Amino acid sequence: MKAADGGLHPQSFFTVLAMTCHRLILALSLAATFSATAALAEGLPGPRPFDAMRGTCSDFAIDISRETQAWASGNIVALAASPTPTSGSTLSPGVVTRLTLIPQSDVQFPVSPEQDRNAQDRFAGHVNLNVPHAGLWRVAASNGVWFDAIVDGTRVVSSAFEMQTGCTAPFKVVVFALRQGPIGLQLNGSPTETVELVLLPWFGQ
Repeated sequence: MKAADGGLHPQSFFTVLAMTCHRLILALSLAATFSATAALAEGLPGPRPFDAMRGTCSDFAIDISRETQAWASGNIVALAASPTPTSGSTLSPGVVTRLTLIPQSDVQFPVSPEQDRNAQDRFAGHVNLNVPHAGLWRVAASNGVWFDAIVDGTRVVSSAFEMQTGCTAPFKVVVFALRQGPIGLQLNGSPTETVELVLLPWFGQ
């Protein structure tokens, strides 16, 4: 309905606005449902309270046998992190990497970490991931260091997260949907100068 001046009648305007908002909410709801359904189809764990993540290695909600085997093999590669993302070492899948980090105050983050755990006695750095094919990939770490996967200057939203504070091989596992090619990984807030990481495809578990 139009007003006398040719514009939308106020009542019509609010009706259109309400319909637009309803459609937007419906679209977001459908997107969230699709995302949750896709995650369920891949066998990804859902969010859990942190109180459920203070157990031992046997309390993980996912199968960590491949991570455990990687650490038990004793095949560990030593690499050094970089203070900037423009250069740095590369992690290959299936190999535990002992990464030497840098005092966090000396590390640059062109992309702000999702969680900046900066502290005077914390360590950080940049490294690359060698991802041979697109899909879900899991990055496991031996301590509570925070890390973000970076693609084209943007953080990749993690698909799943699992941790058990009484376990160090691994301490935590984060799952990302990654494209093929080199992927940046920025780390911050490590309580120790070295951290061990392993990159593995999701493979359902």
